[in-house]
Amino acid sequence: MEKISYDAFGQFVQQLRKEKGLTQKQLAEKLSISDKAVSKWERGLGMPDIQLLMPLSRILGVTTTELLCARRMEQDAGLTVTEVESLMSRTLRLSEEEQRQRDKNRQTRRALFCLCVLAAALELLFMTALGYTADDLAQNLLTVELLMGIFGAYFTFFTKETLQDEHSRNPF
Repeated sequence: MEKISYDAFGQFVQQLRKEKGLTQKQLAEKLSISDKAVSKWERGLGMPDIQLLMPLSRILGVTTTELLCARRMEQDAGLTVTEVESLMSRTLRLSEEEQRQRDKNRQTRRALFCLCVLAAALELLFMTALGYTADDLAQNLLTVELLMGIFGAYFTFFTKETLQDEHSRNPF
């Protein structure tokens, strides 16, 4: 199964962006992302989220097929079955890579949350060892620790990862 070339994709995006007279920052603003993300694509260090492919292709004036193939195609030229299969497999692989990255990020957030809970517990133990009573801790520190734990747990375990722009709600 062929993989999408990040370098070819990046060079193609850069070429199209310059043809449209857009800076990286302007393109990023149109996609509601950072200009660092566009720079990363253009340097061949990554690919956009799969949900950004259609808005990106519209802004750059090409089809998503052209974008994924990193080359312009004749309007009347049809794709062979082999080319369609190759394009679909590359797109699926990109989607799978994104899912693996999201899973890795989720695991990292969970590990950090556990470390924060451990740090809070150690802090409470340390404060108790210094002579603070349970009443002192409850009045001054426990409420804050508890609220931080609740919010941390909510954002770590219960929120969904979504794009914070209109492209994720309306891809057309």
